[in-house]
Amino acid sequence: MIIFRFLILFSTLSATTNIFVDLTSDYPLLPITITSNQEGPLTEILRDDLSHNGMTKLEAGADCKVDLHIDKSQLSAKLYHPFKQKELTLEKIPLTGELSKDRRAIHKLADTIHNALFDAPGVANSKILYTRKTDQGSELIQADWDGHNIEVLQKGPHLLVTPGCIPTSNCFYVSYELGQPKIYTLNTKTKKSQRLTLISGNQLTPAVSHQRDRIAFINDSKRNPDLFLVEFEENGKPKEPRRIYHFPKATQSSPSFSPDGSKLAFVSNKDGIAKIYSMRIPPEGMDVRRVRAELITTYPREASAPAWSPDGSKLAYCARGDDGIRQIWVYDFEKKHERQLT
Repeated sequence: MIIFRFLILFSTLSATTNIFVDLTSDYPLLPITITSNQEGPLTEILRDDLSHNGMTKLEAGADCKVDLHIDKSQLSAKLYHPFKQKELTLEKIPLTGELSKDRRAIHKLADTIHNALFDAPGVANSKILYTRKTDQGSELIQADWDGHNIEVLQKGPHLLVTPGCIPTSNCFYVSYELGQPKIYTLNTKTKKSQRLTLISGNQLTPAVSHQRDRIAFINDSKRNPDLFLVEFEENGKPKEPRRIYHFPKATQSSPSFSPDGSKLAFVSNKDGIAKIYSMRIPPEGMDVRRVRAELITTYPREASAPAWSPDGSKLAYCARGDDGIRQIWVYDFEKKHERQLT
Protein backbone atom coordinates (compact mmCIF):
# COMPACT_ATOMS: atom_id res chain seq x y z
CA MET A 1 0.00 0.00 0.00
CA ILE A 2 1.24 3.49 -0.89
CA ILE A 3 0.02 6.54 0.99
CA PHE A 4 -0.05 9.85 -0.87
CA ARG A 5 -0.03 13.06 1.13
CA PHE A 6 -1.90 16.12 -0.07
CA LEU A 7 -1.44 19.43 1.75
CA ILE A 8 -4.34 21.84 1.46
CA LEU A 9 -3.26 25.39 2.22
CA PHE A 10 -5.88 27.98 3.06
CA SER A 11 -5.73 31.76 3.22
CA THR A 12 -3.48 31.81 6.28
CA LEU A 13 -0.21 29.91 6.61
CA SER A 14 -1.20 28.41 9.96
CA ALA A 15 -4.46 26.92 8.71
CA THR A 16 -3.58 23.55 7.19
CA THR A 17 -5.41 20.28 6.75
CA ASN A 18 -3.81 16.98 5.78
CA ILE A 19 -5.75 14.59 3.56
CA PHE A 20 -4.47 11.02 3.40
CA VAL A 21 -5.43 8.75 0.52
CA ASP A 22 -4.60 5.03 0.74
CA LEU A 23 -3.78 3.38 -2.60
CA THR A 24 -3.06 -0.27 -3.25
CA SER A 25 0.25 -1.26 -4.87
CA ASP A 26 2.09 -4.37 -6.01
CA TYR A 27 4.06 -4.77 -2.77
CA PRO A 28 3.25 -4.69 0.98
CA LEU A 29 4.55 -2.00 3.32
CA LEU A 30 7.27 -3.05 5.78
CA PRO A 31 5.95 -3.00 9.39
CA ILE A 32 8.17 -0.96 11.73
CA THR A 33 8.09 -0.20 15.46
CA ILE A 34 9.45 3.01 17.00
CA THR A 35 10.25 3.26 20.69
CA SER A 36 11.63 6.31 22.49
CA ASN A 37 12.85 7.21 25.98
CA GLN A 38 11.06 10.55 25.59
CA GLU A 39 7.71 10.92 23.89
CA GLY A 40 7.23 14.31 22.25
CA PRO A 41 7.22 16.19 18.94
CA LEU A 42 10.54 14.78 17.65
CA THR A 43 9.37 11.19 18.07
CA GLU A 44 6.05 12.02 16.45
CA ILE A 45 7.80 13.64 13.47
CA LEU A 46 9.80 10.44 12.88
CA ARG A 47 6.65 8.34 13.18
CA ASP A 48 4.92 10.61 10.69
CA ASP A 49 7.85 10.38 8.24
CA LEU A 50 7.99 6.59 8.39
CA SER A 51 4.20 6.32 8.09
CA HIS A 52 4.00 8.24 4.83
CA ASN A 53 7.12 7.34 2.84
CA GLY A 54 5.33 4.72 0.73
CA MET A 55 7.56 1.89 2.02
CA THR A 56 6.97 1.39 5.77
CA LYS A 57 4.05 1.44 8.18
CA LEU A 58 3.90 1.66 11.98
CA GLU A 59 2.98 -1.57 13.72
CA ALA A 60 3.48 -2.58 17.34
CA GLY A 61 5.76 -5.59 17.85
CA ALA A 62 7.19 -5.51 14.31
CA ASP A 63 10.52 -7.25 13.62
CA CYS A 64 11.92 -3.99 12.22
CA LYS A 65 12.58 -1.70 15.19
CA VAL A 66 13.90 1.82 15.75
CA ASP A 67 14.94 2.77 19.28
CA LEU A 68 15.39 6.50 19.96
CA HIS A 69 17.25 8.07 22.85
CA ILE A 70 16.74 11.83 23.22
CA ASP A 71 18.46 14.20 25.62
CA LYS A 72 18.84 17.99 25.61
CA SER A 73 21.75 18.16 23.20
CA GLN A 74 21.52 15.14 20.90
CA LEU A 75 19.48 12.25 19.60
CA SER A 76 20.85 8.77 19.07
CA ALA A 77 19.10 5.87 17.37
CA LYS A 78 19.48 2.15 16.84
CA LEU A 79 17.86 0.22 14.00
CA TYR A 80 17.26 -3.51 14.10
CA HIS A 81 17.49 -4.59 10.47
CA PRO A 82 15.13 -7.57 9.88
CA PHE A 83 16.75 -8.54 6.55
CA LYS A 84 20.35 -8.47 7.74
CA GLN A 85 19.31 -9.65 11.23
CA LYS A 86 21.58 -7.26 13.03
CA GLU A 87 21.39 -4.02 14.97
CA LEU A 88 22.74 -0.84 13.38
CA THR A 89 23.80 2.18 15.42
CA LEU A 90 22.92 5.29 13.47
CA GLU A 91 24.90 8.53 13.50
CA LYS A 92 24.13 10.79 16.47
CA ILE A 93 22.16 13.94 15.69
CA PRO A 94 22.91 17.21 17.54
CA LEU A 95 19.77 19.01 18.74
CA THR A 96 19.35 22.78 18.97
CA GLY A 97 16.16 22.92 21.01
CA GLU A 98 14.56 24.85 18.12
CA LEU A 99 11.82 22.65 16.67
CA SER A 100 12.05 24.01 13.11
CA LYS A 101 15.76 23.06 12.87
CA ASP A 102 15.44 19.81 14.82
CA ARG A 103 12.50 18.82 12.60
CA ARG A 104 14.82 18.83 9.58
CA ALA A 105 17.34 16.73 11.49
CA ILE A 106 14.59 14.14 12.10
CA HIS A 107 13.74 14.16 8.38
CA LYS A 108 17.38 13.31 7.64
CA LEU A 109 17.24 10.49 10.20
CA ALA A 110 14.09 9.12 8.54
CA ASP A 111 15.88 9.03 5.18
CA THR A 112 18.93 7.37 6.78
CA ILE A 113 16.63 4.63 8.08
CA HIS A 114 14.94 4.33 4.68
CA ASN A 115 18.30 3.99 2.92
CA ALA A 116 19.52 1.39 5.43
CA LEU A 117 16.40 -0.72 4.89
CA PHE A 118 15.91 -0.40 1.13
CA ASP A 119 19.27 0.81 -0.27
CA ALA A 120 17.43 3.76 -1.80
CA PRO A 121 17.05 7.42 -0.83
CA GLY A 122 13.94 8.47 1.05
CA VAL A 123 11.74 11.53 0.56
CA ALA A 124 11.47 12.97 4.10
CA ASN A 125 14.39 15.37 3.64
CA SER A 126 13.07 16.71 0.34
CA LYS A 127 11.32 20.05 -0.22
CA ILE A 128 8.10 21.03 -1.92
CA LEU A 129 7.55 24.19 -3.95
CA TYR A 130 4.11 25.62 -4.57
CA THR A 131 2.36 28.89 -5.32
CA ARG A 132 -0.80 30.32 -3.85
CA LYS A 133 -3.07 33.28 -4.48
CA THR A 134 -3.22 36.06 -1.87
CA ASP A 135 -5.24 39.25 -1.46
CA GLN A 136 -2.24 41.14 -2.88
CA GLY A 137 -1.49 38.76 -5.76
CA SER A 138 0.37 35.47 -5.29
CA GLU A 139 3.38 33.92 -3.56
CA LEU A 140 6.02 31.31 -4.34
CA ILE A 141 6.59 29.15 -1.25
CA GLN A 142 9.10 26.49 -0.18
CA ALA A 143 8.36 24.05 2.64
CA ASP A 144 9.53 20.76 4.10
CA TRP A 145 7.87 17.70 2.61
CA ASP A 146 5.33 17.61 5.48
CA GLY A 147 4.28 21.23 4.94
CA HIS A 148 6.23 22.74 7.85
CA ASN A 149 9.07 25.33 7.80
CA ILE A 150 7.21 27.49 5.31
CA GLU A 151 9.33 30.14 3.56
CA VAL A 152 8.04 32.73 1.08
CA LEU A 153 10.58 32.95 -1.77
CA GLN A 154 8.83 35.41 -4.05
CA LYS A 155 5.61 37.44 -4.05
CA GLY A 156 3.96 40.13 -6.12
CA PRO A 157 0.69 41.56 -7.44
CA HIS A 158 0.80 39.22 -10.44
CA LEU A 159 0.17 35.50 -10.84
CA LEU A 160 2.95 32.98 -10.08
CA VAL A 161 2.46 29.30 -11.06
CA THR A 162 4.12 25.89 -11.73
CA PRO A 163 7.45 26.05 -9.82
CA GLY A 164 10.23 23.46 -9.99
CA CYS A 165 13.84 22.86 -8.90
CA ILE A 166 17.08 23.32 -10.87
CA PRO A 167 20.70 23.18 -9.58
CA THR A 168 22.35 26.57 -9.96
CA SER A 169 19.41 28.94 -9.55
CA ASN A 170 17.66 26.46 -7.24
CA CYS A 171 14.17 26.89 -8.67
CA PHE A 172 12.08 28.15 -11.58
CA TYR A 173 8.49 29.32 -11.97
CA VAL A 174 6.11 31.01 -14.39
CA SER A 175 5.25 34.66 -13.75
CA TYR A 176 2.63 36.93 -15.35
CA GLU A 177 4.58 40.03 -14.31
CA LEU A 178 4.89 41.17 -17.96
CA GLY A 179 1.30 40.27 -18.84
CA GLN A 180 2.31 37.18 -20.81
CA PRO A 181 3.45 34.11 -18.83
CA LYS A 182 7.26 33.89 -18.78
CA ILE A 183 9.63 31.43 -17.09
CA TYR A 184 11.91 32.86 -14.41
CA THR A 185 14.71 31.31 -12.34
CA LEU A 186 15.24 32.15 -8.68
CA ASN A 187 18.16 31.74 -6.29
CA THR A 188 16.49 30.60 -3.08
CA LYS A 189 19.28 32.06 -0.92
CA THR A 190 19.58 35.54 -2.44
CA LYS A 191 15.91 35.68 -3.60
CA LYS A 192 17.13 37.18 -6.90
CA SER A 193 15.20 36.20 -10.01
CA GLN A 194 15.76 36.55 -13.75
CA ARG A 195 14.21 35.41 -17.04
CA LEU A 196 15.21 31.90 -18.08
CA THR A 197 15.15 32.90 -21.74
CA LEU A 198 14.21 35.99 -23.75
CA ILE A 199 12.18 34.01 -26.29
CA SER A 200 8.88 35.67 -27.25
CA GLY A 201 5.37 34.31 -26.75
CA ASN A 202 3.61 32.59 -23.88
CA GLN A 203 5.70 30.13 -21.86
CA LEU A 204 3.75 27.56 -19.86
CA THR A 205 3.93 24.30 -17.86
CA PRO A 206 7.73 23.99 -17.52
CA ALA A 207 9.15 20.65 -16.36
CA VAL A 208 12.72 19.78 -15.40
CA SER A 209 14.53 16.51 -16.10
CA HIS A 210 15.61 14.27 -13.21
CA GLN A 211 19.21 15.09 -14.15
CA ARG A 212 18.34 18.82 -13.73
CA ASP A 213 20.08 19.56 -17.02
CA ARG A 214 17.13 20.56 -19.22
CA ILE A 215 13.68 22.13 -19.01
CA ALA A 216 10.77 21.37 -21.34
CA PHE A 217 7.93 23.86 -21.72
CA ILE A 218 5.13 24.99 -24.02
CA ASN A 219 5.65 28.08 -26.17
CA ASP A 220 3.57 29.71 -28.91
CA SER A 221 6.22 32.04 -30.39
CA LYS A 222 5.72 30.28 -33.74
CA ARG A 223 1.90 30.79 -33.57
CA ASN A 224 1.20 27.29 -32.27
CA PRO A 225 1.47 25.96 -28.69
CA ASP A 226 4.47 23.69 -29.33
CA LEU A 227 6.89 21.74 -27.18
CA PHE A 228 10.23 23.49 -26.55
CA LEU A 229 13.44 22.46 -24.77
CA VAL A 230 16.10 24.46 -22.92
CA GLU A 231 19.36 22.66 -22.08
CA PHE A 232 21.94 23.87 -19.56
CA GLU A 233 25.69 24.17 -20.03
CA GLU A 234 28.06 22.82 -17.36
CA ASN A 235 28.20 26.23 -15.66
CA GLY A 236 24.41 26.27 -15.40
CA LYS A 237 23.87 28.82 -18.16
CA PRO A 238 20.80 28.01 -20.31
CA LYS A 239 21.33 27.40 -24.02
CA GLU A 240 19.11 28.81 -26.73
CA PRO A 241 15.64 27.16 -26.61
CA ARG A 242 14.71 24.85 -29.48
CA ARG A 243 11.37 23.52 -30.67
CA ILE A 244 11.19 19.73 -30.42
CA TYR A 245 7.56 18.90 -31.28
CA HIS A 246 4.93 20.53 -33.51
CA PHE A 247 1.57 19.40 -34.82
CA PRO A 248 -0.43 21.88 -36.95
CA LYS A 249 -3.43 23.49 -35.20
CA ALA A 250 -2.93 21.30 -32.10
CA THR A 251 -2.24 22.40 -28.54
CA GLN A 252 0.51 20.63 -26.56
CA SER A 253 0.73 20.84 -22.76
CA SER A 254 2.19 19.46 -19.51
CA PRO A 255 5.51 17.83 -20.54
CA SER A 256 7.03 15.30 -18.15
CA PHE A 257 10.53 13.74 -18.41
CA SER A 258 11.19 10.02 -18.14
CA PRO A 259 13.61 9.13 -15.30
CA ASP A 260 16.58 8.74 -17.68
CA GLY A 261 15.78 12.06 -19.39
CA SER A 262 15.54 10.52 -22.86
CA LYS A 263 11.76 10.78 -23.36
CA LEU A 264 8.90 13.15 -22.70
CA ALA A 265 5.28 12.41 -21.98
CA PHE A 266 2.91 15.26 -22.76
CA VAL A 267 -0.71 16.16 -23.47
CA SER A 268 -1.94 16.96 -26.98
CA ASN A 269 -5.33 17.37 -28.64
CA LYS A 270 -3.93 16.61 -32.09
CA ASP A 271 -6.47 13.77 -32.48
CA GLY A 272 -9.40 15.93 -31.42
CA ILE A 273 -9.39 15.44 -27.64
CA ALA A 274 -6.72 15.74 -24.93
CA LYS A 275 -4.70 12.51 -24.69
CA ILE A 276 -1.27 11.48 -23.36
CA TYR A 277 1.58 10.92 -25.83
CA SER A 278 5.21 9.89 -25.44
CA MET A 279 8.19 10.82 -27.61
CA ARG A 280 11.94 10.42 -27.61
CA ILE A 281 13.73 13.77 -27.35
CA PRO A 282 15.10 14.49 -30.84
CA PRO A 283 18.77 15.36 -31.38
CA GLU A 284 19.70 18.98 -31.97
CA GLY A 285 19.11 20.05 -35.56
CA MET A 286 16.44 17.44 -36.36
CA ASP A 287 13.45 18.75 -38.32
CA VAL A 288 10.42 18.80 -35.99
CA ARG A 289 8.24 17.60 -38.88
CA ARG A 290 10.04 14.25 -38.63
CA VAL A 291 9.42 13.82 -34.90
CA ARG A 292 6.74 11.25 -34.09
CA ALA A 293 4.80 10.81 -30.85
CA GLU A 294 3.32 7.53 -29.56
CA LEU A 295 -0.24 7.53 -28.22
CA ILE A 296 -0.39 6.28 -24.61
CA THR A 297 -4.00 6.76 -23.52
CA THR A 298 -6.46 5.34 -26.04
CA TYR A 299 -9.79 5.94 -24.31
CA PRO A 300 -10.93 9.60 -24.71
CA ARG A 301 -11.05 10.63 -21.07
CA GLU A 302 -9.63 14.17 -21.41
CA ALA A 303 -6.29 13.10 -19.93
CA SER A 304 -3.87 15.54 -18.26
CA ALA A 305 -0.86 15.90 -15.93
CA PRO A 306 1.35 12.88 -16.86
CA ALA A 307 4.01 11.79 -14.34
CA TRP A 308 6.52 8.92 -14.68
CA SER A 309 7.22 6.29 -12.05
CA PRO A 310 10.82 6.30 -10.69
CA ASP A 311 11.76 3.22 -12.74
CA GLY A 312 10.10 4.49 -15.93
CA SER A 313 7.84 1.45 -16.24
CA LYS A 314 4.57 3.28 -15.57
CA LEU A 315 2.95 6.63 -16.23
CA ALA A 316 0.39 8.24 -13.92
CA TYR A 317 -2.06 10.83 -15.20
CA CYS A 318 -5.45 12.38 -14.50
CA ALA A 319 -8.52 11.50 -16.57
CA ARG A 320 -12.29 11.25 -16.34
CA GLY A 321 -13.75 7.88 -15.41
CA ASP A 322 -17.00 6.44 -16.75
CA ASP A 323 -18.84 8.54 -14.15
CA GLY A 324 -17.29 11.75 -15.49
CA ILE A 325 -15.25 12.40 -12.32
CA ARG A 326 -11.53 13.07 -12.71
CA GLN A 327 -9.37 10.37 -11.12
CA ILE A 328 -5.74 9.18 -11.13
CA TRP A 329 -4.94 6.51 -13.72
CA VAL A 330 -1.78 4.48 -14.39
CA TYR A 331 -0.47 3.15 -17.70
CA ASP A 332 1.88 0.14 -17.59
CA PHE A 333 4.36 0.27 -20.50
CA GLU A 334 5.26 -3.43 -20.22
CA LYS A 335 1.67 -4.69 -20.06
CA LYS A 336 0.39 -2.03 -22.48
CA HIS A 337 -2.51 -1.54 -20.08
CA GLU A 338 -4.08 1.39 -18.25
CA ARG A 339 -6.10 1.18 -15.05
CA GLN A 340 -7.95 3.51 -12.73
CA LEU A 341 -6.04 3.98 -9.45
CA THR A 342 -8.28 6.20 -7.30
